[in-house]
Amino acid sequence: MVVTISRQLASGGAYIGQRLAQRLGYRYVDREILTRAALSLGVDDDRSLEHLEEQVPGWWDRIARVIGVGPPEAPYVPPPPPVDEGRVLEAETGIIRVIAEHEDAVIVGRGAPHVLRGRDNVFRVFIHAPKEYRTAEVQRTYQLDAAAAQAMVERSDRTRARFIQSLVGRAWTDACLYDLTVDTSRIGPDLVVELLASAVSGRR
Repeated sequence: MVVTISRQLASGGAYIGQRLAQRLGYRYVDREILTRAALSLGVDDDRSLEHLEEQVPGWWDRIARVIGVGPPEAPYVPPPPPVDEGRVLEAETGIIRVIAEHEDAVIVGRGAPHVLRGRDNVFRVFIHAPKEYRTAEVQRTYQLDAAAAQAMVERSDRTRARFIQSLVGRAWTDACLYDLTVDTSRIGPDLVVELLASAVSGRR
């Protein structure tokens, strides 16, 4: 059984995923996927791949073309990383599918519910909250002013929305993509963990 958790920034999805994995006795998988992808691609430091995650394939090339066209004084465009978004996505997809074949796990992010769509052993969850609630959480967590926190939330939402749209051709927030969606501004994270544990046990 695999539980996939898609989450909006600062909605509590990672915390819920960790607690749910403990509650069910499942393996918790998050950044490990990026680390294993880096190893499989021959990249020593997974941080060099982090900005390529959840990007629409071809993103780097398009940015380079846009920035690179201009007068001689245009800013220098750095060379692309040793691998591109498509290869990172392919590597992570393979890792996610292997985990789903062999282990009980809670997987957070990485497009997992959409990579694993059509499988009966997957329970898909979307954790969300209003932008104002999440902005306040980001402001408190990262010690940012309100404008910077709001910009961080909006940037994250745009990036993840484009990524999911590229995977499945549907809106990231489309409830029909998930088995359960939860607003953590209305239901606290610890209660969400209990609700999910009960739902997953019943599904299993």
